[in-house]
Amino acid sequence: MVSEVFLTFAVTSFIGCVLAIGNLCYRSKCKEIGFCCISIKRDVEIEEKEDLEMIRNKKGVCEENKE
Repeated sequence: MVSEVFLTFAVTSFIGCVLAIGNLCYRSKCKEIGFCCISIKRDVEIEEKEDLEMIRNKKGVCEENKE
């Protein structure tokens, strides 16, 4: 039969893959992501605005430090 070590390895590897895919979906700026039978739709306009504001603030801080 299947040993406990192999079963533990298989389960933890599967969970790791699911978490990695979830992380990839979260970080991407796609409006719709589909993988197998899972489909995620979300509004990314707010995230894009926050990212642009963060970039602008960083540029402002860098320019002030140069002077």
